[in-house]
Amino acid sequence: WRQCGIPGEVRFHTEPELALGMVQELVTRNVLPFSWVAGDEVFGRDPAFLDGVAELGKWYMAEVPGNTRVWLRTPSVEPPGRGPLGRPRTRPRVARNAASPIEMRDLAQRLSWHRLTIKEGSQGTMIAEFAFVRVTAIREGLPGPRVWAMFRRSLGPQPECKYYLSNAPPRSAPHELAHRSGMRWPIETAL
Repeated sequence: WRQCGIPGEVRFHTEPELALGMVQELVTRNVLPFSWVAGDEVFGRDPAFLDGVAELGKWYMAEVPGNTRVWLRTPSVEPPGRGPLGRPRTRPRVARNAASPIEMRDLAQRLSWHRLTIKEGSQGTMIAEFAFVRVTAIREGLPGPRVWAMFRRSLGPQPECKYYLSNAPPRSAPHELAHRSGMRWPIETAL
């Protein structure tokens, strides 16, 4: 840090923290109109980044690992209070009778898939199979925001599946979400 001239009071920031700071600055300065923020798994695994983008009034399309867990239905939450045995609970918890969250890769096996165009590329039309379902994200073991779980599977003999979460509105059209899933790559290439 000394060799690079970085001031001592500057603290380490993760990539998602740096990115959220950049997005916040763009919103504050209002010099670049945009509605969407796209990110790979590094950003999709970071709830603070996703929630920060949402708090700015922007939509995110973030890739997440296949083991990301979600609820199909928002479970009930029991408030802190007296427990049936032992000490009282100091934190809320998911109701004991609530369904367990499910991993995205397992959820993908239950859904109907549809072929959609991602975009027109320099080598022709990019098409993949997609599935969509509204889910409840997990935040510190409790129900978080209601979001889109999107699944994109490549065509061919060895299909690869990618998993996404998006806070796009419930009325969002599938073709719009599919298109947004392909926007990260050309931007990364340009940068």
